[in-house]
Amino acid sequence: DEIREVIAELPGAEIRDLHVWRVGQMQYAAAMSLQMATPLPAQAIRERLAIHEELVHLTIEVSAD
Repeated sequence: DEIREVIAELPGAEIRDLHVWRVGQMQYAAAMSLQMATPLPAQAIRERLAIHEELVHLTIEVSAD
Protein backbone atom coordinates (compact mmCIF):
# COMPACT_ATOMS: atom_id res chain seq x y z
CA ASP A 1 0.00 0.00 0.00
CA GLU A 2 2.88 2.40 0.74
CA ILE A 3 4.26 1.98 -2.77
CA ARG A 4 0.81 2.54 -4.25
CA GLU A 5 0.46 5.76 -2.21
CA VAL A 6 3.74 7.15 -3.58
CA ILE A 7 2.78 6.26 -7.16
CA ALA A 8 -0.70 7.79 -6.70
CA GLU A 9 1.01 11.15 -6.03
CA LEU A 10 2.56 11.11 -9.52
CA PRO A 11 0.37 12.95 -12.05
CA GLY A 12 -1.31 10.59 -14.48
CA ALA A 13 0.46 7.48 -13.17
CA GLU A 14 -1.31 4.13 -13.24
CA ILE A 15 0.16 0.91 -11.88
CA ARG A 16 -0.18 -1.84 -14.49
CA ASP A 17 1.73 -4.49 -12.54
CA LEU A 18 3.33 -4.56 -9.09
CA HIS A 19 5.18 -7.36 -7.33
CA VAL A 20 6.84 -7.05 -3.91
CA TRP A 21 8.73 -9.82 -2.15
CA ARG A 22 10.95 -10.18 0.89
CA VAL A 23 14.65 -10.65 0.21
CA GLY A 24 15.91 -10.44 3.79
CA GLN A 25 14.86 -9.53 7.28
CA MET A 26 12.91 -6.28 6.83
CA GLN A 27 14.24 -5.93 3.26
CA TYR A 28 12.08 -6.04 0.16
CA ALA A 29 12.42 -6.00 -3.61
CA ALA A 30 9.79 -4.63 -5.96
CA ALA A 31 9.13 -4.80 -9.69
CA MET A 32 6.55 -2.52 -11.22
CA SER A 33 5.17 -1.48 -14.56
CA LEU A 34 3.66 2.00 -14.75
CA GLN A 35 1.73 3.78 -17.44
CA MET A 36 1.92 7.58 -17.50
CA ALA A 37 0.55 10.28 -19.80
CA THR A 38 3.87 12.11 -19.44
CA PRO A 39 6.44 9.49 -18.45
CA LEU A 40 9.00 10.33 -15.80
CA PRO A 41 12.44 8.74 -15.84
CA ALA A 42 12.61 5.61 -13.68
CA GLN A 43 15.27 7.34 -11.56
CA ALA A 44 12.82 10.09 -10.57
CA ILE A 45 10.32 7.47 -9.40
CA ARG A 46 13.09 5.56 -7.60
CA GLU A 47 14.03 8.76 -5.72
CA ARG A 48 10.45 9.22 -4.51
CA LEU A 49 10.33 5.63 -3.29
CA ALA A 50 13.66 6.07 -1.45
CA ILE A 51 11.76 7.17 1.68
CA HIS A 52 11.02 3.48 2.17
CA GLU A 53 14.45 2.28 3.28
CA GLU A 54 13.25 -1.33 3.40
CA LEU A 55 13.07 -1.32 -0.43
CA VAL A 56 16.57 -2.49 -1.31
CA HIS A 57 15.98 -3.39 -4.97
CA LEU A 58 13.60 -1.81 -7.49
CA THR A 59 12.84 -2.60 -11.10
CA ILE A 60 10.71 0.10 -12.71
CA GLU A 61 9.26 0.07 -16.22
CA VAL A 62 7.53 3.24 -17.43
CA SER A 63 5.49 3.49 -20.62
CA ALA A 64 3.45 6.28 -22.21
CA ASP A 65 -0.33 6.14 -22.58
